[in-house]
Amino acid sequence: MIMNNKNNSGQSLLEVLTALGVAAVIIVALTTLAVTSLRNAQHARSQTTATKLASEGIEQVRTVRDRQGWTAFYLYVFGKCYTVDTTNWILQNAEDPPCDGMEVSGYSGYVRKIFLENESTGGEGRKITVTVTWTDSFGENTSQATTILTKWQ
Repeated sequence: MIMNNKNNSGQSLLEVLTALGVAAVIIVALTTLAVTSLRNAQHARSQTTATKLASEGIEQVRTVRDRQGWTAFYLYVFGKCYTVDTTNWILQNAEDPPCDGMEVSGYSGYVRKIFLENESTGGEGRKITVTVTWTDSFGENTSQATTILTKWQ
C-alpha cells in the first residue's frame, strides 16, 4: 500500500497552525493576567501608602494641638483647609487657591489636605479629616482618615 504523502503534509500543517493559534491565545491571556495583576498590586501599594499618610496627617494635627494647647488650637477657623508646618508645628491655611493641599515630602504624587470642622456634640471638639489624593492607572484616587480631637488636659 502506498500512502499519499501530499494529504498527510497538509493535515500536519493545519495541526501546527491550530496549535500555534491556541498557544498565541494562551500567551496573550497570561500576559494580560500578569499586567493586570501588577497594576492591581501597584494600586494596592499606593492605597496603603496614602492611608498611612492620612493617618500621619491626623497625628501631625494632634501634635499641633498638644504643642500649642487647646485654646490656641481651638482658634483655628473651622471649615477651612490646612497643611501642617512641621518646623514650627502650626497649621497653615491652604485655601489659596481653594484647597490645593501640599505634596507630601518624600512621597512624589501624593497630596495631603487637612480639614477642620466643628464637632457637633457640644462644640468642644474639632473634627479632623485628612484627605490624601494621588493619580495612577486607575485615575485620581483618594484615601481619607477622620478623628475628633477634644480638650483632653
